Amino acid sequence: MPETSTDPSTSSAPPAKKTTGKVALNSSTSIRDLWLALCTQRRFVLTVCGAALGICLLYCLIAPNQYEAGARIALRATPTMALHVDGGDAAAASALASGQVQLETLAGILRGEQLAWKVIVAEKLYQSPGFLGRFGRRFPGFNPNAPSAEAQAYLLDRFARRLTVRSLPRTMILQIRFRCGDGVLAASVVNDLIRAYIQQEAETRMSGTDEATVR
Repeated sequence: MPETSTDPSTSSAPPAKKTTGKVALNSSTSIRDLWLALCTQRRFVLTVCGAALGICLLYCLIAPNQYEAGARIALRATPTMALHVDGGDAAAASALASGQVQLETLAGILRGEQLAWKVIVAEKLYQSPGFLGRFGRRFPGFNPNAPSAEAQAYLLDRFARRLTVRSLPRTMILQIRFRCGDGVLAASVVNDLIRAYIQQEAETRMSGTDEATVR
């Protein structure tokens, strides 16, 4: 009966060293081919890189400057209830939640179209080059005292996209930011927005006092 040989040298599997050598050879060849291709097409590569750099530089020179002004408003919180030993944490959590609701309400008012339109008219943003964009060409006969619905919507939308009102985390502070092509105008818009809100609140309180007096 013939004997079966189990000598590893007669195995059909290729040696591990030869396989590793082939992988290294293929990798080296690919890198060399890539390098040769880049060298051959170096003019094209340099042209593409130069064109991209030129476009970026041209954009930086042509793009209008943008300025951003900001301010912060702190919501004055008043204690609505005394804290007791029992249930003190619940009372504090309730007061904090109430303050956050008031803060979001205030943010909504500052983002509202009523205050925005007051600022647009007060600052004459429809005439300011740093804000109006294509407004002058689209609405050449604009009259702020009798604006068309389309013109008013255009100005309000442009104002809203440049205004940011957000609450700072874990605080009772609102941050207001406005961005446009004129730094002085951006600061004036933020200040006018705050003044318009204060005036609106004063008028609301006065109206409420008058109604209570009449009753």
